[in-house]
Amino acid sequence: MEVERKLRKCQNTLVVTGEGTIAFGLWGVIKTFMIVLAFNSDNYNSFKAAMADAGAPEVFALIGVIITYLVIFLFIAIDFKIRLFIGLSAMREGMGSPQKMGYVAAAGLISLFYFLMVIIEFLYIVTGGEVKNLLDDLVSVVVDLTSMLTVLYLFLNAVQVKKIVKQWI
Repeated sequence: MEVERKLRKCQNTLVVTGEGTIAFGLWGVIKTFMIVLAFNSDNYNSFKAAMADAGAPEVFALIGVIITYLVIFLFIAIDFKIRLFIGLSAMREGMGSPQKMGYVAAAGLISLFYFLMVIIEFLYIVTGGEVKNLLDDLVSVVVDLTSMLTVLYLFLNAVQVKKIVKQWI
């Protein structure tokens, strides 16, 4: 009876953390769009100045901005797709449908990535990097830390569910 209760608790946690992982992925997409829209003219002007210094036509500045945005959106799409895979797989596993270990490994890698990113962001703030707005930078660290903890908690519960199910069968 105790094992069943622990399994159910871990499965419920997988559903909730799976939803959270998807939500943080969606937030990343929204945040990227907001940043791109906010700094659109700044980026174009930076490319334009660089092209003028190099003696290149102004159209290259526009091409540079378009390529930059395409690369940014490609990376954010890949990030969201990975988070969607992790979140949906965790939710399915939490609802009792066994899943392969791929999403667990992906969750572990994402947790490690966010751990390193939070450390780098924190060190950047502490060492006095180019801080334009300290509050924005601190909020970014807190959001990334929360995202990391969500995926880490998902990872730990997924491992626990796999372990319980393996012992039970």
